[in-house]
Amino acid sequence: MIRLNKINKYFNRRKANEIHVINNTTLEFPSTGLVCLLGASGSGKTTLLNVIGGLDKAKGEIYYDDLRIKNYKMYKIDKYRRNNMGYIFQNYLLFPEMTVYDNLKFALSLANIYDKDEVEKRINYCLNAVNMINYKRRRASALSGGQQQRVAIARALVKKAKVIIADEPTGNLDSSNTIEVMNIIKKVSKTCLVILVTHDRELANFYADRIIELKDGKVVSDEINTSSSSYHHDDGKVIYLKDLNQKEFEEEAYSLKLYYDEDVKDKPEIKVVYKNGSLIVDVKSNFKVKYLTSNSEVTLKDEHFKKLELTDVDKFDYDNSFFKDIRGRKFDFRKMWDDFKVAFSNFYFVKFRYKLMYLAFMIVGMFIAYTAATISNAYTLDEKAYKRHDSTLVGISSKEEVLDVNFEEILSDESIEYVAYLNNSFSFNVDVSINFQTRNRSVVFNDVKMMPTNIVSEKDLIYGALPSGNKEIALSKWVCDDLTKHAQTTVGGSFSCKDFVGRTLSMRNNLDTFTISGIINRDAYLLFVDYPTYLNSAFKVSSQLPVFRIATDESDSEVVLVKGRLPSESGEIVVHEVFGYEIGQELTSINGVSLGKTFTIVGVCHTKYYAYNLISIEDGEKLLQDYFVGYNLYFISNDKTKSIEHLENLGYTANDPNKEDMSEYSKQRIQYLMAPIISSLVLASALLIFVFFMMRSKVIHRIYDIGVYRALGASRIKVINLFVLEILILTTFTTAIGYGLVVYFIDYVNSLMVSFGSVLLFPWYNVALGLLAIYAFYLFFGLLPVILLLRKTPSQILTKYDI
Repeated sequence: MIRLNKINKYFNRRKANEIHVINNTTLEFPSTGLVCLLGASGSGKTTLLNVIGGLDKAKGEIYYDDLRIKNYKMYKIDKYRRNNMGYIFQNYLLFPEMTVYDNLKFALSLANIYDKDEVEKRINYCLNAVNMINYKRRRASALSGGQQQRVAIARALVKKAKVIIADEPTGNLDSSNTIEVMNIIKKVSKTCLVILVTHDRELANFYADRIIELKDGKVVSDEINTSSSSYHHDDGKVIYLKDLNQKEFEEEAYSLKLYYDEDVKDKPEIKVVYKNGSLIVDVKSNFKVKYLTSNSEVTLKDEHFKKLELTDVDKFDYDNSFFKDIRGRKFDFRKMWDDFKVAFSNFYFVKFRYKLMYLAFMIVGMFIAYTAATISNAYTLDEKAYKRHDSTLVGISSKEEVLDVNFEEILSDESIEYVAYLNNSFSFNVDVSINFQTRNRSVVFNDVKMMPTNIVSEKDLIYGALPSGNKEIALSKWVCDDLTKHAQTTVGGSFSCKDFVGRTLSMRNNLDTFTISGIINRDAYLLFVDYPTYLNSAFKVSSQLPVFRIATDESDSEVVLVKGRLPSESGEIVVHEVFGYEIGQELTSINGVSLGKTFTIVGVCHTKYYAYNLISIEDGEKLLQDYFVGYNLYFISNDKTKSIEHLENLGYTANDPNKEDMSEYSKQRIQYLMAPIISSLVLASALLIFVFFMMRSKVIHRIYDIGVYRALGASRIKVINLFVLEILILTTFTTAIGYGLVVYFIDYVNSLMVSFGSVLLFPWYNVALGLLAIYAFYLFFGLLPVILLLRKTPSQILTKYDI
């Protein structure tokens, strides 16, 4: 039962052209029967029907059984509508690209009916009832108007609705279809309430159980119908020959029959010629001449017109009592799957111009990927491009004058462990060539710093062991990773860091050769040697101290002890035989280099390449400190914060060299890439504006579908979910593909250019962020017009579509 209490609705409220379209209307409808809302055009009957059916809002109260709706609560009435109401619209409101079967299945899904057997049983029965069972796999767009209206009736019946709302269901039908459709509706009204709008008084008098007549928004009559027991409906499309006057002209060669409803005053001149198997007709007349063909709307019947009797209506058979109330859960994977199929169908079955739009979206994805990569390249700092120092280093610097360093007071703090002697003045870049015995080819590596093994331990090892003598060396993981890439590119085959352990490493700028003992987990381009070898390297690159070498043991292959012994304490020295000194002599300088104190000769040596003099580690450190000249100096620290504070307290300008390098690198990079960044941002803005209008255009194109969804009772969340799926599918199969192709191309080019560094820095997290931004943008601007449209009532959305 439906009850209306003081319903009021205005158009153009408080304006000069205000219309009180529903004027304080109070009505009560029974649970079954056919109630006709009758009135002329503009009387308010359709508006009242829309309010009753929950398609439009109004002031007042409506009771649906025990459910009370005051002043139109959309979410409440939507729930009632999709479970209890069926709709038959004048314009059918079918989904044209769906099959007849799927149109009915969609209506069942709104009522949470997914049981396969029940769905099949209901759809087949309802289509059979309206004589459309043979068309269930045909698309709705391929049907005639009468066939579409029959499908619309079946869709209303399939839910076993308590109430059927019918708005001029015969308005677009011919007489025969009108009768068949109304017969169905009349029979259905025996088991449910049918509220029907019509302006055809004769139709209402014949079919209605109750007639409510409206005029200017007011109910002027509300009566039980006791009128005609027959119905005469003639739309002129069927000519009943036996109801006309007739004359026959018959000869041996022809038979001619003339039918007319009144005497013909202006006699037409008709010539009929039969020649060569063709019949030629020539008509000269002031009357309008129509030729009857198989495509003509007018048909001829050789019979008398017969009025429709109520007994004929009762012949229609319809009984839905066997329908089972099998409703699924509110959340059901079958529902999600059906929604996905609908969304994919809406994406796939489109006209050619929309497929061109998809291509445009793919191209947009490509440009967005390039734009994102360009911006990422500017603001993503690749540590490998600037990080050349170990993370344990702190530094002091001077931009204007050579540093005056008091090493004793600097090293007095326990946080500073060693001096990194290979700084600007002493440091060097190493070209590394690794010889593969099996291939007899080498791979060259440049720009590497050297550090002592004092700063690492066994736990830092990935493979192998720490260097244990002056002929062993370890690689940092960064060096090893790049060597692996170079080897794979240059030599071919498959390599890993483990494969380099045990191979020979040769310094290109001198004759030193090493065996790679291990790989150390360190994020910098570093080579690791033991501490004496580290100091020896510092001596070699020094312009003043190349003749010194740390004394280790007699296993040093570059040094042969001719006589005497190796230094065992500070102040002892082994001199090269070339200088001509004897054991026991004391020296304060050698080869023009002041030793800073007196040294006692304890041995004489012979070396393979250079005239080395051997000293202890302590004396080697002191010499390197005494001869330090430079603007930058680094120290190995176990607590960089404390070390920097200590150095600053001593008056030095202290820094973290990696942070300094990062800051400088970032400034240079942004400055260099500023023009590409600006152009990319302009391009991105243009692309996003393009996408916005394209998405908006797509939604406008879908207003009809949105209107049908809402008219049939789909909740706003349901519609939004469908569009979310459509947008995700659209984005995935267009823009995301274009985006992915460019990302793959960038990654491929970067892999080819491994020896020169990345062409564009586009790390995976920026790739993912860019992709998420695309989906977010498409969802936001794709859903925004949908959400704004869904604020309107179903009737308003359909009106917007009609406009």
